[in-house]
Amino acid sequence: MTDQELLRTYACSSEEAPLRALVGRHQQSLVRFMANLLEDPVAAQDVVQETFVEVAHHPARYAGGASCRNGLLRTARNLGLRRLRLAHGVAGHRGGAGPEERRDPKPGAEGIAGPLCGLSPHSREVLLLKILEDKSYRDIAEITGLSLTRVGCLLHRALQEATQKMRPSTETRS
Repeated sequence: MTDQELLRTYACSSEEAPLRALVGRHQQSLVRFMANLLEDPVAAQDVVQETFVEVAHHPARYAGGASCRNGLLRTARNLGLRRLRLAHGVAGHRGGAGPEERRDPKPGAEGIAGPLCGLSPHSREVLLLKILEDKSYRDIAEITGLSLTRVGCLLHRALQEATQKMRPSTETRS
């Protein structure tokens, strides 16, 4: 069954099996995406759980679109960014670090997370969507709510920064 068929079946019945099947298909990759975006695997698990609770309460929202996966990524992304804003004390007009501000890399970052540490959440998320999720610019724009032009600019900048971080540093000698 397709994702949309699973959601329609779940919405029309009291059976949980279709929802469990959907969770089984997408949970691992959503957790991976969110762990890289949030730089916190525990928070990623929480966000993905919240995402599937949202799906359980409003299955029709996800069944109607062309890509259920994009809807799941969009919901997880929005919940994750809200979590980041709250963690940095950004709520309405309050001060604090904003989602575009760079954060210091966490010690022990490995794999793909290493070069992404320190990128702004928006730059990190578009790069993760492109690389880990193999999403097109149009899909990334749909998931993030950004324009295609903004997606292109963020991807270009994020790739430059990540590439520079992966290069071995060379010290100039006097």
